Amino acid sequence: MKTKARMERGMGTPGDMWDTSIRRHGASALLLAQLVFLLGINQTDLPLACTVVAILLQFLYMSAVGWALLEGLHLYRRRSEPRHVDRGPMRFYHVLGWGLPAFITGLAVGLDPEGYGNPDFCWLSIHDSLVWSLAGPSACAVAVNIFFLVLAARATCTTPQGFEKKGMA
Repeated sequence: MKTKARMERGMGTPGDMWDTSIRRHGASALLLAQLVFLLGINQTDLPLACTVVAILLQFLYMSAVGWALLEGLHLYRRRSEPRHVDRGPMRFYHVLGWGLPAFITGLAVGLDPEGYGNPDFCWLSIHDSLVWSLAGPSACAVAVNIFFLVLAARATCTTPQGFEKKGMA
């Protein structure tokens, strides 16, 4: 009944709520990254603050890319799986969207804590190999997202005419 009332008010279907939640997390990561960037990129006179800003930027930008990847994964799952994937807890998405970037950033900080911040601005140095702790996972996520887009397009084009998900009217 709640779903019907939501649809009547123009608030969409349960699947739209999942999509909105994924987009909300991605937009939040990007918004926070932009705020940290604007407020902290030039804090080079405070070395600790500069390091924290650089670490936060790496984590937040990687999270934004991760949530974009999850958007592609969810689109593929909605097109290819005969059951509803829009129900249930989002634990899997949260682990990949927030947890994996936190793990990668923590690993990078543990391996090279001096690689964050430089005399010009509070960011990763492009002359240090630490930059690959951001560029590598981001490039990988973009490649995998393109792969999911191709799979989703293929699943959409090859779906039989009479195929309907259970519970769909």
